[in-house]
Amino acid sequence: KMRVPRSTVERVRGMWTPSFVRRVKEELKRRGIVAITVFDREYPEYLKEIAQPPWVLYIKGEPSLLSETCFAVVGTRKPTQYGKRVARRMGAEIASLGWVVVSGMAAGIDADAHRGALEANGKTIAVLGTGVDVVYPKHLRSLYEELVQKGAVCSEMPPGTTPHPGLFP
Repeated sequence: KMRVPRSTVERVRGMWTPSFVRRVKEELKRRGIVAITVFDREYPEYLKEIAQPPWVLYIKGEPSLLSETCFAVVGTRKPTQYGKRVARRMGAEIASLGWVVVSGMAAGIDADAHRGALEANGKTIAVLGTGVDVVYPKHLRSLYEELVQKGAVCSEMPPGTTPHPGLFP
């Protein structure tokens, strides 16, 4: 059994004061970021069923999309032209059925699936391995902006978290 030292508990308790929590909430709101915890009603039910659900989800865009029927599309970052066309068409067809296309906004198949959903005026969510305020890869900034406006980006990483190989399992 592992115990947390009393000094650590006291340090955390001293830092996480009601005024600190209020300032964090105000800053998230100012930046257009919604934070939902595993204890919140809005937390996606199916996500609670995985072995280690994230304690907190940060979202920019429309949080309610996380609770809709979703279809994940993932693939290589270096697809063929055929693969890119198929991913885009899949994204559009899945979205036209009313499902939410979920992918990782990586270059390649992920980005094309998101684009297909957006072109079909459908719904799409990007699950990021960075903070929701960090655009990665940088050349996909316009896709990121469109996802925030017409869909959502979400992450379990706190805002400001930059890319690191361990965050992209």
